[in-house]
Amino acid sequence: MNDTYQDVIRKILSFADLEPDWDSYGAKTVNLKAIRNTEKLLTNILTLYPNATPFDITPMSDGGIQLEWKGKNSIEVEIHAEDFAYLLIFDGDEDDWRLFKEDDGLDLTAIVQVIINSGILDENFRKMKTLSSRNS
Repeated sequence: MNDTYQDVIRKILSFADLEPDWDSYGAKTVNLKAIRNTEKLLTNILTLYPNATPFDITPMSDGGIQLEWKGKNSIEVEIHAEDFAYLLIFDGDEDDWRLFKEDDGLDLTAIVQVIINSGILDENFRKMKTLSSRNS
């Protein structure tokens, strides 16, 4: 794996250091199982698409972790201790987003498939490939 992968994993692991009420609004500590689930999900995704690191990785106040990929479509994935929930895929720009898929209670295999099938990773991978070929 590349440095980007290592940086992403370090960031996720750092969420374990957050104290209760880390957001000053009563947030729970990030659940260690949610951290492991996030690491497993990203290992699966980044093995297939090394340049498709999430646009944003954020701890959630309920103890989960949220990942977001942006492109023509945007995907937000909430990862909890027991499952992968609230997969949201939007179509359009930020002023006119339309939800066209929402699902919850998914397992690792299902969430990886939905993310891959969305095309967002291919879109981001193509952008990164185009940028790197321009800089060569």
